[in-house]
Amino acid sequence: MMKSRPFVQCLRVYWVVITLWCELIVFYSSVRLCTWPDSALSSPTHLLLVADPQILDHRSYPNRSPILTYFTQLIVDLNIRKSWKAALRTRPDIIVFLGDMMDGARFVTSDVEYEKYYHRFRNIFSTRSQIPVQFIPGNHDIGLQDLTSISGPARRRYKSHFGPLNSYLSISNHTIVFLDAPSLVEEDFERVSNGRLYSEWHGTAGGSVEFIKVVAKGKMEDPVILFSHIPLYRDAENCGPVREKGTIRAGGGVGYQNMLGKDVTTFLLQTLRPSIAFSGDDHDYCVHYHPTAAHGGIYPIREVSVKSMSISMGIRRPGFQLLSLDPWDGRSDRAQQRQADMPCFLPDQLGIYLSVYIPSLLVSILAVFAANACRLKVTLNTRQPIQRTSSPQRATQTVSSLHQVKDLEFAEDSTGSTSVLPYPVSILAGGHRYPSLLRQFGARAYSLFPVSTSPQPGSRRQRRTSFLGGSLLDIWAIAVFPLGVFAVISIYVTFV
Repeated sequence: MMKSRPFVQCLRVYWVVITLWCELIVFYSSVRLCTWPDSALSSPTHLLLVADPQILDHRSYPNRSPILTYFTQLIVDLNIRKSWKAALRTRPDIIVFLGDMMDGARFVTSDVEYEKYYHRFRNIFSTRSQIPVQFIPGNHDIGLQDLTSISGPARRRYKSHFGPLNSYLSISNHTIVFLDAPSLVEEDFERVSNGRLYSEWHGTAGGSVEFIKVVAKGKMEDPVILFSHIPLYRDAENCGPVREKGTIRAGGGVGYQNMLGKDVTTFLLQTLRPSIAFSGDDHDYCVHYHPTAAHGGIYPIREVSVKSMSISMGIRRPGFQLLSLDPWDGRSDRAQQRQADMPCFLPDQLGIYLSVYIPSLLVSILAVFAANACRLKVTLNTRQPIQRTSSPQRATQTVSSLHQVKDLEFAEDSTGSTSVLPYPVSILAGGHRYPSLLRQFGARAYSLFPVSTSPQPGSRRQRRTSFLGGSLLDIWAIAVFPLGVFAVISIYVTFV
């Protein structure tokens, strides 16, 4: 076994450290900097908001090969697992998913396939403790303006696995409204096609419009928090400095719509009068204030579009949202702030690849090549090659020369001078005359099997002494340890 050289050991330690940091510690470090916004609150309840994880399936990238799609799922799932474990470090009281839990849920054709898909989602977003979890549907979950053959089974499976499409509950004296926004969009299309105003439109039985009116007639003394997968209508405006690029613009297509319509947004805000609204779908962070007429005045209602937690949604830094709700005592002004929220940002996985892994890989390979080039140069300068012979006559001369050189001795004459003299031929080979026939046979054997001190071809020593072989062995000796660390981290976030 060959001993590793110091530079190999140094690179090995370096790669273990950056792998441990970039694949695990950086996730916990980013969440450690994100704390609950409780400074102005007394005894808040903590809600963790997660938007658009969109767990991938084989339909997510139809133009990719099955092998590439499979490895993409592995990488994205592993990243979400690490993000989720880090997010749970915040210790929330309630978890809310803002829709689009599974990317291809609406296209699933069998209950068996849906069950496996759902189990994979719950395995990624597993929790040890009994934390309440609430869901709202997204267009990827139940469809939007899709065929009945698609939307019907999708809605049925959603309700049996995630819960009702519309619901509300009370948390810390706040009325939390979980809205089925895709169904609301479909009802709005139906209303427009019938040429009716919302004052005249009662909505579909059991639909989102009817649900909004029922909530408005109920207990509305508490502040209302609205959760909608699809953002509310607004003109194209700046979303704030935290957003990575662009803004939210009106638009839609097959199975999606970027924002609710203008009329349905006005109906929603004036009917529920929420103190704050949260949405998803856009994947990037956005803050917008909706001026809303209420009680004879204009009140700005703040809406926050929460970042997606998936690295496959076109953003560099995924994220989630922290929401703290302080109990409302019923005596203070209803418009007084009784809640606070904070965005949390997860590591930039693409940035880690581009700014850490790739430069480190290039520098490491160049260092290995340079070290092996220097080693090979020193080896060639210190090695004394033995010339091969191509004929028995030359081999005989070579053998004779070797014996003569071997048997040289210093002889001192009577004058005290020293001279180098060979042994007599008669005492070569132990004092016996070397037979000429044996000498010729030895010469022929030497010509066929010359004496060599070089390593056997294909051996580890031979590969080590060559430039390419030595470089590859060094690269493997360096890579095996960080690859092992990566495997251990993957097992930890998957099974622990």
